[in-house]
Amino acid sequence: MQETYELGPFHMGRLTKGSDLLSGLLEVAKEKGITSGILWAIGGLESVRFAYYDQALKSYKEVKLEKGLEILSLVGNISQKGDLPFIHAHIIVSDEEHTWGGHLMEGSKVFALEYHILELRGRTLVRGFDPETGLFLWEKAK
Repeated sequence: MQETYELGPFHMGRLTKGSDLLSGLLEVAKEKGITSGILWAIGGLESVRFAYYDQALKSYKEVKLEKGLEILSLVGNISQKGDLPFIHAHIIVSDEEHTWGGHLMEGSKVFALEYHILELRGRTLVRGFDPETGLFLWEKAK
C-alpha cells in the first residue's frame, strides 16, 4: 500500500499534569478533527504502561512502571479505526539507570508533556484486522 498525502496544519501543545497520555493525545485528535497524521511528543511521566507484541501468540504482553520517568522518544501516527481516530505510538522511557520501550497503552500518567502533530490531508488512513498478523493494520485510504 502506497499513498500520497499533502501536509496539513502542524499542531503543537501540551497535556496537563496527571492526565492519561494516550487518552489525552486521542482527545486532541478528536477536538481538532485529525483523521490522519504523524505524532511526536517529549516530556516526563509519573508512571507508564506499554506493551510488546508476542508474534507467536498474537497478543500483547503489558508492562507497567510506577515511578518518575523521562520520555526519550514518543513517535506514532493517527489513522481511523471504525468511525474514530486511532493512535498507534511507541514510547521509550528511562530513569537514571534503565531504559524501557514498547507500544504505548492507556494508563500512562503525565508529569509534563509537549506534543507535535503534523496533520496529513488528502486521504484518511483506515485500519482493519489482518488475520495473518493478528493486528489492526492500514488497509486502505478513503
